[in-house]
Amino acid sequence: MQIFSNNGTNNTNHCCTYYLIHLSRYWYGWGNNLARYNGHLNTRRVYGDRTAWYYPDGQHLFGALIGLGLSVIIVYALMQYYEVDSANQIKFDYLKPIIGLYILWYLYLKGAKKEQKNKLFIIVGFISGLVSIFIGAVGPLIAPFFLRKDLTKENVIANKAACQIITHIGKIPIFMYFFNVNYIEQYTILLPLIISVYIGTNVGKKLLGSISEKTFKIFFKVCLTIIAIRLIIGEFLFITS
Repeated sequence: MQIFSNNGTNNTNHCCTYYLIHLSRYWYGWGNNLARYNGHLNTRRVYGDRTAWYYPDGQHLFGALIGLGLSVIIVYALMQYYEVDSANQIKFDYLKPIIGLYILWYLYLKGAKKEQKNKLFIIVGFISGLVSIFIGAVGPLIAPFFLRKDLTKENVIANKAACQIITHIGKIPIFMYFFNVNYIEQYTILLPLIISVYIGTNVGKKLLGSISEKTFKIFFKVCLTIIAIRLIIGEFLFITS
């Protein structure tokens, strides 16, 4: 079994990388594009020259906290069962193909339905908080929920980044305690990541402004499809190698 990744270093890399990426997306301007999304996130509406801000109702946050709490219980139980000192010694990667199949189903087989009620995002938050410890980045898992007609490309990125920041911040103390991750010792990894994320985020902002909404949605869907296939095929290749 493999929890989250192949070793402790990868645990650190994934957690830090995705936290930095989503924090930078929110911080460098895209936070202003948090859209009205059935009331489950920070929102902004513009009325002429006036901007009305809405406070978060905690839908995704509430679910994520419950999911993270349950993941702690599961990790602790597995450590006791396998009699190991660190969760890095436990392997659990079989959720990845399941998530890949789910993404493909959601994108191509689910069919058009009415827009989801905001209570659904308690479930989305719960799932992301629960499985993020075991599979790493949950971006592909929650990304399909943001392919909505009422969200612009800037709204999609800003809202998705805000949701993922919640999960990734919650993972940091869990990795420190159960996976023996020392972030200070990983400065040789973190510093290049910070620089790369800063550059990549600003380049991405400029590119985002130059493409149409339709092109963005197509590109977004293609990227999710590739990631889903990679999650499915990559795990099978790992098992057979």
